[in-house]
Amino acid sequence: LSWLGAMLSGPETLIDDRGRRIFWGWLRDARAWEETGWNSIMTLPWHFTPAQDNSLKIDPVEELRSLRYDEKHHDDVTLSAGEEVVVDGFTSDCMEIKLTIEPGAATQFGMKLLCSDNGEEETVITYETQKEQFVIDFENASEEEIDYPCGRMLLTSGSLKQTIPYALAGNEVLNFDIFVDRSVIEIFVNSDICMVQRVYPMRKDSKQFRLFASDGKIAAKNIVKWDMDATNPW
Repeated sequence: LSWLGAMLSGPETLIDDRGRRIFWGWLRDARAWEETGWNSIMTLPWHFTPAQDNSLKIDPVEELRSLRYDEKHHDDVTLSAGEEVVVDGFTSDCMEIKLTIEPGAATQFGMKLLCSDNGEEETVITYETQKEQFVIDFENASEEEIDYPCGRMLLTSGSLKQTIPYALAGNEVLNFDIFVDRSVIEIFVNSDICMVQRVYPMRKDSKQFRLFASDGKIAAKNIVKWDMDATNPW
């Protein structure tokens, strides 16, 4: 559930009154608490479900849908090799996005979250079909230089990447359910994995959502976004 750079630890689970296995974890801050006055946050609650092949399905709990408002849909998008597009109307730093990407012939493609208008800040999520992995590149996530303490290791400038193994079978597509909450990104993929990343954009305009294809054509479909309400009214 956690890979180097994710800052995720301290897993907890329980069985709720509906018999569901609910998980949440502890997300450390990269920044020192002496600078911010606080440290760490919990993940969203995840719902674990056993599949017929004995794998574990991972989804956000359905109660999170009650926080959605201002629903927006976007037309399907086809991108050619080397193309990058800003998804209009999907500008926020507190939102849920759902979409499906059909890889086509591309071997490297993905999305960018919390992008500034001119790309000074961005968090890049790339899927690499040949290596069967996601790479979250947070090298330029913040204009501020931030080191990430990960257990006994320290990720510093030049090594700010998280690599998550994930294999697609045949013509399988990628179904994403993405949650962005200021400094926390949680990305559920095909109900198989959830990728987590702490980032610290400093610019007020770092709220764009972009799609890109590096070396081949992809299609993005069923693109929808909600702004998300706060869980606490204070």
